Amino acid sequence: MSDNEIEFAKSEMRAGRHDVALATWHTILVAEPDNITALIGSGDCLMALKMHQPAVDAYARAHQLRPDIMPLVFALGTAEVAAGQVEQASVHLQQYLAHDDKNPHAHNNLALALTKLGDHDKARVHAEQAQTLQQKTSTISRKVRRQNPNDWQGLFDAGRGHIRQGEFGQARDSFQSYLMAQPNDHRGWECLGISELGLGLAGNALKSLDMALTLKPEALGALHHRAIALRALGRLDEAVAACAELLRMDPGNVYAHSVRGAIYLEAGKILAAVPDLETAIAPSSDQTYDIGDSRPALQGALAYAYRALCRWDPGYEKTRASIIDNLAKPAGQVALMVISPFQVLPLGLSGEAQAEVARRASHKAATSIGVLPKIKKAMRQDMRLRIGYLSPDFCNHSVATALHEVIVCHDRQKFYVEGFSLGRTHDEITKKFSQDFDALHDLSGLAHGQAAAFIAHRDIDILIELAGHTKGGRPEILAYKPAKLQISALGYGAPICADFIDCHLVDKELVPAAARKFYDEKLVDMPDCSLPASPPFSVTSGISRAEAGLPETRCLLANFGGSYKIDPFAFDAWMKILQGAPQARLALLDNTNIVNDRLREEALSRGVDPDRLVFVPFTDRAIHLARYAYVDLCLDTLTHNGGVTTTDALWQGAPVLTMRRDDMPDRMGPSLLTAAGLPELVAANADDFVRRAIEMAQNPDVLANLRQKVMSQHSAAPLFDTALYTKNLEAVLLDLWAKAVDNPFSDEK
Repeated sequence: MSDNEIEFAKSEMRAGRHDVALATWHTILVAEPDNITALIGSGDCLMALKMHQPAVDAYARAHQLRPDIMPLVFALGTAEVAAGQVEQASVHLQQYLAHDDKNPHAHNNLALALTKLGDHDKARVHAEQAQTLQQKTSTISRKVRRQNPNDWQGLFDAGRGHIRQGEFGQARDSFQSYLMAQPNDHRGWECLGISELGLGLAGNALKSLDMALTLKPEALGALHHRAIALRALGRLDEAVAACAELLRMDPGNVYAHSVRGAIYLEAGKILAAVPDLETAIAPSSDQTYDIGDSRPALQGALAYAYRALCRWDPGYEKTRASIIDNLAKPAGQVALMVISPFQVLPLGLSGEAQAEVARRASHKAATSIGVLPKIKKAMRQDMRLRIGYLSPDFCNHSVATALHEVIVCHDRQKFYVEGFSLGRTHDEITKKFSQDFDALHDLSGLAHGQAAAFIAHRDIDILIELAGHTKGGRPEILAYKPAKLQISALGYGAPICADFIDCHLVDKELVPAAARKFYDEKLVDMPDCSLPASPPFSVTSGISRAEAGLPETRCLLANFGGSYKIDPFAFDAWMKILQGAPQARLALLDNTNIVNDRLREEALSRGVDPDRLVFVPFTDRAIHLARYAYVDLCLDTLTHNGGVTTTDALWQGAPVLTMRRDDMPDRMGPSLLTAAGLPELVAANADDFVRRAIEMAQNPDVLANLRQKVMSQHSAAPLFDTALYTKNLEAVLLDLWAKAVDNPFSDEK
């Protein structure tokens, strides 16, 4: 068989000369009776020539050879309906619809078959479904085909245009229409998969991309996006294997490196992530199948990886500068990946830059959604206000640590409280939340629109999202507006800049007056602190210093935050403190030997003996909290403050020294320590931070008195009164609800 013969047959079909094309397909089949392309092509020609039974025979032979090709199953079922073989047609069309239930022609043909079989009730259901789907997809088809009834390429191009604009719902409609006429075009299946990825339909996307690869196994773009789909489904090992296959077929493929680097970063394999990310952001002229330029997003990921490795070298500075330069330019074509606002939080970007990152991420979420389907709301059992908490972190996570007692303290006479979990991790803390919520729903397996529809079905009045732009957050769900009032709280204090967020709960210390201009969303101040500080679940008692992994020393300073929060600014201050307090040592979490060695080198370059740094291993949380009994003073990170790390220390009596920065959004340290009634632990600037720490470290009596005061504040300061926090939160929610609706329990949302 020659490729020329195949191309000739296809060109004759496109020209409508099906008899000539059929003769060519038959010539090919004489030489190669099992040629799939020729069998399908001859079947298509025979259908066009109204030769239905021979078409069935051709499709059936092809299906026998390749039962995995779903468009072929559809074609076979359609031909069987036309040939009067309705029983077989019913089987094949139902098989196809189990794969893709959005094809109106398949529903219509199945309705015809079922009618002839006498199953009129089922036939009516499929006929109605066909009509609904046809109405949904016909608008764009008519627009494109008005000028040329056979312009399916125009429909394809329209779909690509929607993808480039981030309009994934419209793109999906376009490619579903296109594939009705061109079911064997791998490009259509690939683009359908990309559209479904944009809508959060990773499972559907994987099926579409697998179909593209069935039709063309060497389709590099489909392989790339298949890896993205596997990653979105949490099948990380398979995603890495898909990247390896892409690199085997196309060594040096930047897209394989980009996806694999992102996977390694997500899995905490930072050292493995860096080489892939560095390769992925290298300038490349071959971006033939990627949608948009993902390099800015990868630069953000790489800068985050550098920070996690405490790499503050020219490579880091160059990457950071590239991010700043990109943010100063107009946002270009929408990409499947945008810069993560969370990953750039520790980079010390200006408030303007942080806001721009947030706007881009929120814009991508807002433009990528489809249409929220009409839903039937759950029956209300009473007239209580229905609150929903949306989070990926109802598990062993800092958000759960902060929140758990709030759920218990809610006034169940006034509020019905549900949780909506986006996380795949389920542990003992998840089990506790399932007991404390009135209902906890697992939405982790649902696409964005499906999750939004479920929340709308639950008839939630106020939806409180707890993730913002952090890992696992899904702003696309909120972009569907499933609740009348949507609030961001707790988990994220930086700008969100989304019009689908009605307000952001903050406090006057968390977001100072000078930084409020960086927030597009309405800011609502909580009375004391925007972050609750629920007591810890459990603390191991009676462990020794050695069991805690801590040394004997006259003064132990500590920071048990993530290494990505440590920057040269904070580390300079810490080393000055060690220089001014020669008897002190600094305890940090043990990351990897590379990170530890790098920090030792940084200490030595600042004139500090590296042995004064103590690296303590990660351990069970209850044991980790017990360590604070031996910590004299915690030193905060100064660009990206600690949150629950700080409240953990305070609950164990360990004082935490932080610093106020008036130009910085999300000042968690000053917010927490002010609410704890410990203003003496909030320094005015870096010099003041160093001075106060040295004075404390050199005076054991001052440290002892501070510890005693911290402990006494547990019963006196608002930070530690979760019942008061919850009461204040409820008052804010009731006030916002009263302003949001005239009739709080109207059916119209």
